[in-house]
Amino acid sequence: MAASDDGLRAEATVDRRIANRHAIERAERCYRPRRRDLNQHAIAHGVRSFLEQRDLYRVRDERGGIRLLVTDAPKSFEEVAGRFLGDVVQNVELIDL
Repeated sequence: MAASDDGLRAEATVDRRIANRHAIERAERCYRPRRRDLNQHAIAHGVRSFLEQRDLYRVRDERGGIRLLVTDAPKSFEEVAGRFLGDVVQNVELIDL
């Protein structure tokens, strides 16, 4: 019976992923900006409009968080991660595996 349950869970996960992919594809079809409009603001506006029309847009008051764990060179990691994330990265934790 457990194997059967695992199979049903796997099917449900696949179905959910397919549904998400279809939702994204529908959003892309609904909002196809003209070539001259291809910029980050136009795309963000189109996606936001799509989500608002379907009552799927959510706003959070708080900022998300991130926990960074490294196995070596935390200062070097902070520097590189800061470049990629575009913000100061602090409190990188050095761990031993």
